Amino acid sequence: MNNNELMKDKMNELKSREIILKKELADIWKKRNELSSFINRCAIFDESVIYYITVLLSYKENKAFVPFIYALALNNENGGVKCNLHSGPDGWDTKLWSAEPFNEGPTSCISFSLVSPDGDMGFPGKVEATVTYRIRPDNVWSVEYEAKTDAPTVINLTHHSYWNLAGESSGTVLGQELQIFADEYTEVASSLIPVKNAPVAGTPFDFTTMKKIGSALSSASANEQLGFGSGWYDHNFVLRASSGAMKPACRLRDPVSGRTLEISTTEPGMQVYGAQGMSASLPAKAPGKALCQYAGIAIETQHFPDSPNRPDFPSTVLRPGETFHSVTEYRFGVEK
Repeated sequence: MNNNELMKDKMNELKSREIILKKELADIWKKRNELSSFINRCAIFDESVIYYITVLLSYKENKAFVPFIYALALNNENGGVKCNLHSGPDGWDTKLWSAEPFNEGPTSCISFSLVSPDGDMGFPGKVEATVTYRIRPDNVWSVEYEAKTDAPTVINLTHHSYWNLAGESSGTVLGQELQIFADEYTEVASSLIPVKNAPVAGTPFDFTTMKKIGSALSSASANEQLGFGSGWYDHNFVLRASSGAMKPACRLRDPVSGRTLEISTTEPGMQVYGAQGMSASLPAKAPGKALCQYAGIAIETQHFPDSPNRPDFPSTVLRPGETFHSVTEYRFGVEK
């Protein structure tokens, strides 16, 4: 088998997020089928890497970072405030990355690499980034991120998958169950710019025990924070334990099929987006099928939004000689 055939074989393996249950298969990962839809960013479905995830204020200014102000693309607006979202309109999710497949014993791997020039989307520093996918025999998909820079910059990489454990295009995820290992979440202003971290207790953001994702839907209109998120979840959760240590982030379960997904990460936070912006105008992968509102849930392990402007948040500064390193693991299973 030549290198191209090997890479194609591994990509097919990595693209397949199928769980066998009673001899039934379901594709639980929403993604796009054509390369052009990635490059044109038709919708944020399954971007493997976003340079700086979530929202940033119009400018980065932090004297502990560098004594300069960097103007970024203002590609998003909420509550009358323009900001930078997902790094800008030409983020790393729209770029073609180099790919190299390899094996680590029984683990199938593929490594993607990209060089981002100094000034890319307004961010300082030439950045060399690598993302490595590993499919382990114990039903774990591991995503490892690394990056280096030749000038002080900020970086916050994530994966933007939408999950539906009942199967892609099967309907909403509102009846599926979610547990988040976080006692605090990040309150936002109407601009979705963070205000402060606050306890989840007594709020619709309390997922400290397993409960249905849609349990608060009937009262969502009465909650100001959900209102700021276009009527649903679009918020950062402050994970327990320290940044840098591998720890459980969340657990998903489909009570009908019994399929489960457990996510662990070295990141301090996790953005949860409830797919309130999806609609039937978005095609599903399956021919003739369409998506719908709440058709999936995006779980993005990350540093907190707007960290470069918030010295009270874990730092996202990367300096020359340092290596950004982050790992998130997805463990798939079935409960009988």
